[in-house]
Amino acid sequence: AIFVDVGEFGAHGCWQGDCRSSDKFAAADPGACARACAAIDECTHWSYGEQEGAMKCFLRKSEGGREEARGWQSGSRECGPPPVPDAVAALVASELQALWACERGRSPECPDL
Repeated sequence: AIFVDVGEFGAHGCWQGDCRSSDKFAAADPGACARACAAIDECTHWSYGEQEGAMKCFLRKSEGGREEARGWQSGSRECGPPPVPDAVAALVASELQALWACERGRSPECPDL
């Protein structure tokens, strides 16, 4: 396992609740997991599957200890989709419910606009 700052990729589901030093995080899909591994120098392999009722990404520095498990996907850092284009990322971000409070500008619900 590697323990790195995964806060850029996930804000929950991390080791002992600390995403600044974790080998796992909650992820939306295996593509997000593969992209995270590709972006982290220490990561050589990734696994994606359900743990404690949430879909999580696990980052590794080798394929040692790997075994088959139903419902899990894994691969090397080279085994992943291409980066998400900036325009697609912006579109997805614009549809995040958490940002809806900011549609009308600065308010108690959106103080950091």
